[in-house]
Amino acid sequence: MLAYTTLGSITVENPYYAETPRAIAVYMKIHNGKLKEVCLVRAELAEPGMAMVEIHETVMTEKGHEMRPVERLCIPPRGTLEMKPGGYHVMIMGDSETIKAITADKTVTIRLTFDDGTQIEVKATPAGEVGGSHHH
Repeated sequence: MLAYTTLGSITVENPYYAETPRAIAVYMKIHNGKLKEVCLVRAELAEPGMAMVEIHETVMTEKGHEMRPVERLCIPPRGTLEMKPGGYHVMIMGDSETIKAITADKTVTIRLTFDDGTQIEVKATPAGEVGGSHHH
């Protein structure tokens, strides 16, 4: 199922996640179909309070890859933001029990909030299970 951008809306395409024992990184493409810039200002779990959630960017330093939280990610009018490994992502951090509980059903549900008040609920599936022969 391909997501397409309709004028005046924000859409999310191909959300997936990668899991480590103490964190989950969620990746996706966000399309801004509006005629003005919108900024992603918050990401949270659909069931808040289970773990800490931040928007991160991966930066190359002399020590290697470093992840830094970002306050907001802005998407130009009719533009696309691609969250991908080595770049921007939503990072969910917690202890191993919490991480296991969040990914138990092989879906990670997060809520994105934009500066114009738009909220989108995103259901991410494990990396590697994206695309391929998966059709709806």
